[in-house]
Amino acid sequence: MRVRTWVRTSKRRWDGYLRGLGHAASGVRGGAHTRGNGPLGDGGGVVARRQERVSRGELLRRHRERGFVGREPQRSLFAHNLSRNDMEAPFVFYVHGLGGVGKSTLLRQWREAARATGALTALVEGNDVHGVPDVLTELARQLSAAADSPLRKFEEAVKAYRSRQVTVAAGEAGPEPGGDGASLPSRFAVQALVGGAGALIPGGSVVGAMANQEALARGLDRAWGATAGRGRREPQGDVTGLSEAFVAELDRMSEDWPRIVLFFDTWERSGPYLDGWLPRLVENEQVPFPANVIVVLAGRDELSPREWEPLREADAVCDVPLEVFTREETQALLARHGVRDPEVVDAVVRVSGGLPLLVDLLAQTTPESAASMENRGDLVDVVVDRFLQWIEDPHQRETVLVCSLAQELNEDVFTALAPPGGQHLWGWLCGQSFVSGQGDYKQYHAVVRASMLHRMRTNSPQGWRELHERLADAQDVQLATVEEELTTEWAARNGTDAGILPEYAQWADERWRRYRAGRTYHRLCAAPHAALGEVLGDVARAAWRDPAYLRQWIDVLSQAARDSGDPALQAWSDRLLQAAAEEDAALACLTTILTDSPVPRPVRARVLAYRGGLQAEARRDQQAMEDLNQAVLLAPQEDTPLALRGEAHREAGRYDQAITDLTNALNHHPEDAWLLALRGEAHRLAGRYDDARQDLTAAAAARPDDLEYRFELLLLETLARGFASQEERWVDLFASPLRASCDAEDEQVFALFEVLFLSPERDPAEAARDLLATDPDFHLVTGVRSLLAELAAGETELAERARQCDQYLAEHGPN
Repeated sequence: MRVRTWVRTSKRRWDGYLRGLGHAASGVRGGAHTRGNGPLGDGGGVVARRQERVSRGELLRRHRERGFVGREPQRSLFAHNLSRNDMEAPFVFYVHGLGGVGKSTLLRQWREAARATGALTALVEGNDVHGVPDVLTELARQLSAAADSPLRKFEEAVKAYRSRQVTVAAGEAGPEPGGDGASLPSRFAVQALVGGAGALIPGGSVVGAMANQEALARGLDRAWGATAGRGRREPQGDVTGLSEAFVAELDRMSEDWPRIVLFFDTWERSGPYLDGWLPRLVENEQVPFPANVIVVLAGRDELSPREWEPLREADAVCDVPLEVFTREETQALLARHGVRDPEVVDAVVRVSGGLPLLVDLLAQTTPESAASMENRGDLVDVVVDRFLQWIEDPHQRETVLVCSLAQELNEDVFTALAPPGGQHLWGWLCGQSFVSGQGDYKQYHAVVRASMLHRMRTNSPQGWRELHERLADAQDVQLATVEEELTTEWAARNGTDAGILPEYAQWADERWRRYRAGRTYHRLCAAPHAALGEVLGDVARAAWRDPAYLRQWIDVLSQAARDSGDPALQAWSDRLLQAAAEEDAALACLTTILTDSPVPRPVRARVLAYRGGLQAEARRDQQAMEDLNQAVLLAPQEDTPLALRGEAHREAGRYDQAITDLTNALNHHPEDAWLLALRGEAHRLAGRYDDARQDLTAAAAARPDDLEYRFELLLLETLARGFASQEERWVDLFASPLRASCDAEDEQVFALFEVLFLSPERDPAEAARDLLATDPDFHLVTGVRSLLAELAAGETELAERARQCDQYLAEHGPN
């Protein structure tokens, strides 16, 4: 349908970002608990869980935390809230403070306290989050396991979501440029990682058997997102469907559990993705959020005032600031390690600054005198150096250092990184106070890791490069495996030569993006200048495809800049961060790349084509044509510039020029459904119905599982031959089971035209009112009105109903 014309390019950029979520849903599994008579539930209840399998390192960490020191007011505050029956009490707790001040440790204490009262809990960390579906999937996995109860409604929503995303990815992405797709790497680099579920992902994580899913990060009103002025839209229908299914599951479980507590750690990382979603989730009156659910956040910065102010005004948010340890708290922690000399205590307070993480590291070194604590230099580096000196075993010391290079650790990654003499130290490493994480996946505390990375980079530059190259090669192995799987799936679904995998199918797969991001990070750390060109190309692709991808790739670049200490990377990070903060983030980032980097000719052509496509979406026709014309001149054999220029011509009403460009693009991809549909629409708008029928029939045949191509073909036949001859086909289309896989926004459009075509007893304005009630953006409404304008020509009953519907949208729709 032509309404898709207004948003087709935006869909191409987020075409299937939750592709693997169906696998994730099938991985949601129960842990096991049974209820009996006791102090919980109706007469009491006790929770008897199946004995969990834990590592020795996890047991060591738990033992250490049982001796938790300090934070008594904060622990009492949360315990008091758990014991209250007052549903008007605050239900959002925000723990905030400096890195290393003990936020994560306090959250773990709170979680254990909640469990002790019989609460059902789940915890997600910032490294696990690249969007709403990430969070929902991980929360669902943990809640299902803890409650021994499959989340059926959520699994069904996941399957429908995944089905829609696969359809979008396969049918709407358009032509792909050739020549510089991801290469298949050699497989011998780090065979220890083959088959493992682990990944070293800047900003990402793997939890259990699930592949965490990447979602569209924020609403379009956020700086990272796109703006309504460009016509890109967040797939809110899809995310809303998943959210509503999840809340329905929460509501069901809330009848059996006295409390459900959802913990979100490292909010400074996940907040940019979730700030616009979580407050709306708990405030939603259509799908009420259960009153016995508590939300706990922990982060370094203040909560976003704009997003959280309504909940603050309702006294629903309780701020819990964490300060550094007092002298008494420091003294208590040192006493646990047998350190009681007042002068040593004073020295530890002075050297650590009272930061609990550093106090704990120093306590483990059991300082014997104040003189031994008198060091100069960076606070964290001093403490970490002392801790490393305290480790007498050289294999342990080397293992601690080399494993800091991995942002995420599991046993496979550990085996690949650890020196020969440290292969047996996985459990020991997991037991260290600065190592945390759920299940099999661990990470260093960011403060400690940064210091160790600095030490590794400065003391052993060659070792630094070699280890990062080894990790990058490991990501290549994983990339190759995923690409082979995707190629096989693509061939099975499309009958395409198994050696051809479109670029959009790669980007639509969360696993591929994750390993690509991991490889990018490690290559930048190993050789910043050599890797920068490829990375900027990926940033451009990400900007074109999805605001969330753009955010992720800039995060990767920024993290590599910080960890490598490379000035050029840092300068690029600063420029792109500044560009991404502008109102039109994608356009600004593409302009930055074109202005500041000497990219190769083919890459420059592609970036110009992407920017031209965005300019066309924003109806800036002159700027769009300038970019697209340059792109075609630079790379006349590339199909992407031709296709995008053809689309821009069609949108501007230059149908003959559109058909010429689209025909040239189809010479490269003669069976591409998206290109066929675009050219068919251009023929239809030009009044060439026979040519349009040929293209739209071919497009519908190429994508039989996509109702929108059938819609466009039926629209043509209705315009050409009258509604009466097509009525039965419309009945069949609107009754198709494929409609269940449509996203919410497409369903709203289908619902409007179903009323228009098949419900003459209903007022057309009512259908328009139903559409506007879903709060569609300007470009969706404009696209619908364009279709109505074609149907309104003439004096038939259908034409009159189309005019009434269009008039209502014109008077009441977004301007």
